[in-house]
Amino acid sequence: MRFPERLKIGAHVYRVVVKKEMNESGTCDTEKCVIEIKKQKKTQMYATLFHEVIHAINIEVPHKEVEWISQGFFQVLHDNRIIKI
Repeated sequence: MRFPERLKIGAHVYRVVVKKEMNESGTCDTEKCVIEIKKQKKTQMYATLFHEVIHAINIEVPHKEVEWISQGFFQVLHDNRIIKI
């Protein structure tokens, strides 16, 4: 599965940028419509992408909840081979 360069989230198209050096695993700038993901193992990159997409969908969701929702959702899709990495 190829890592996306763009994602349509709601009415917006987000640019997805993979960076070698970042302090965090990922960031989401809802004003600029940019998601940045740190270069790491593919499974970690996808889990981080799911996390940042949830932030893009609703920035008001508390970070702790975003973490368990994104990890759980990613694991279900990965374990059931809905996404193949």
